[in-house]
Amino acid sequence: MAPELEKTFVGKFFKYRDSYGSDDKGWWLYQYVIGLSGPDFNIPNPTFKVFSFQTCTYGKTEIHRDDYYFQTSLGPKQITRREFVAAYEKMLKGISLPF
Repeated sequence: MAPELEKTFVGKFFKYRDSYGSDDKGWWLYQYVIGLSGPDFNIPNPTFKVFSFQTCTYGKTEIHRDDYYFQTSLGPKQITRREFVAAYEKMLKGISLPF
């Protein structure tokens, strides 16, 4: 199964709607699939290693460099590298120092 997963997802960019489970339409969670981890002694099934970022509706920004949360069942939408980088740059512009 790992070769199929790798071919389908690794090296590609995705986004999907995230939310706190409320009825609002949520926000975009962006992810770049770096590779697969496992299977090995600690991880019995292959797990995606991703770089991800998001800013929720309350303005909380999260950036994860080595995240393992990538749900193919949530219907991620494949996007271009250009769209991913533009969203990342926009997110960075939204982060400001308090002084």
